[in-house]
Amino acid sequence: MGKILNTIRDLHHPNSQIIGPKSNCLVTKNNTVIKETRYSAGMAQMGYHGHGNELHKFTFYNELNWLTKLSESDIAPSVISYDENLLTIEMTYVGEQISKTNIPIDWEMQCDNIITILHKHKCSHNDIKPDDILVHNNKLYLVDFGWATELGSVIPSNWPKSIGGEFKYSINKFDDKYSLTTSINHILKNE
Repeated sequence: MGKILNTIRDLHHPNSQIIGPKSNCLVTKNNTVIKETRYSAGMAQMGYHGHGNELHKFTFYNELNWLTKLSESDIAPSVISYDENLLTIEMTYVGEQISKTNIPIDWEMQCDNIITILHKHKCSHNDIKPDDILVHNNKLYLVDFGWATELGSVIPSNWPKSIGGEFKYSINKFDDKYSLTTSINHILKNE
């Protein structure tokens, strides 16, 4: 495991910038991304009222597991290193949040490819929303696999009820293809 030089707690690092709306990611001077898994007030608002530390650990190890499984797929960042004490993952840079100005022309074909690869790896992301779709060099990437499960698995009852938000298929049903296309259509119509 490589040593992580910056953590999210070191937000004033001169060669780093915060990325993402949750401000839990940081781009380093080497153009890698460090993500910190943490319990936040937002998670409490999402309906999770358990012990924050267990949630941190679960989402950290779950994301690490899925990023490792998807490492050869080219639809998600690759893990460079991780720190189990800080619950941080350093990963390759995969761009900026999708917007009307950076959406690839062939986004529909890329979405189909992403879903095919998720199914090939028996992965259900479960929480695809516009914040989780990034674009780098005209290519779409998915991030934030902390709530992913094996395809067809039942979502545990103690998980936040608002996972997927308005981009989920129905109240109790997740459909990554629906969430992915709905998220992109939301960007195209509302940005």
